[in-house]
Amino acid sequence: MLDLTLKLIQLAPWVISGASLICALTPTPKDDVWIGKLYKFELVGSGNFPAWVLSECKGYPETREDSERVIKSSMEKRTVTIVSQYKPNEVVLGSFGWKAYLTQDADYTKDNCSEYHTWPC
Repeated sequence: MLDLTLKLIQLAPWVISGASLICALTPTPKDDVWIGKLYKFELVGSGNFPAWVLSECKGYPETREDSERVIKSSMEKRTVTIVSQYKPNEVVLGSFGWKAYLTQDADYTKDNCSEYHTWPC
């Protein structure tokens, strides 16, 4: 029994090396391709920003200025650009006095992570 255990322990590094070699030789899909499938939309409204939208649509403000407009509580109409994994729920937003405009399918495959972002960098 002890002899079998020692042989298995000696065999383990060879199995791991073989698996590593296979992984190294296998082509991998392009990294971060899913990030290119984001939506970019503008939320227009006044009053308190419905912050739950960011959580619901897995989104974030596009720029620092957009982040400042999110936290600004004002009765003046303002526009906040959001980048998100999902399209916004326009019916629910409308009930809070905000309207969503899908501006484009954002292409963030070449995102510059040195700029301000809270996600995905």
